[in-house]
Amino acid sequence: MSRSVCENALIAAKLFLHDAEEPVRRSCLTKDRARRGYSPMCTENFASLIGEHGPNDLVKKYRVGPEALNVMHSDSDKSSTSIGEEVKSVLSSLHQPNAWPDHKNW
Repeated sequence: MSRSVCENALIAAKLFLHDAEEPVRRSCLTKDRARRGYSPMCTENFASLIGEHGPNDLVKKYRVGPEALNVMHSDSDKSSTSIGEEVKSVLSSLHQPNAWPDHKNW
């Protein structure tokens, strides 16, 4: 990954997490904030993940990741391609749609 891509990502993160208005950030709230989208300050608790009790975290987060992964599977019980492989789209809890800010708000 090039240096300019990393620098631009850091600039965009600062603009989103520190400079944008809260309604812009909240436009990226998702059902499962642990995997995608925006998590407002004081809404998550890392201590609970390690079995401890503590106050909610004083941090804002924005998570993105791969949306889908195509892999080749060998499967003799199903119809196959000419090379004997079936193409399936593998979706897991880690492969979900990303939540982007609404262009009307930001």
